Amino acid sequence: MTDPGQPGLELVKDYGWLTILAKPLYWLLEKIHGYVANWGWAIVLLVVLIFLMLSTTYSKFSGQTMEHPTTNEAAFGGRGIT
Repeated sequence: MTDPGQPGLELVKDYGWLTILAKPLYWLLEKIHGYVANWGWAIVLLVVLIFLMLSTTYSKFSGQTMEHPTTNEAAFGGRGIT
């Protein structure tokens, strides 16, 4: 799919301002398609890769907030609400 066949046919895929995200994702999708030879499974594997990448990133940031949990007294201004 990298050879457009006709000059200017590459402009058919205009992603607008999402080009910064779309071009690398499409490149990765083509690489995965080269291994599995099925567009459906290539999309599924790409989604799984994105999910794993985002979930590991999210777990790193969410762990930072759990290091110092607030107590009930601190949360309610020392009123002793349990």
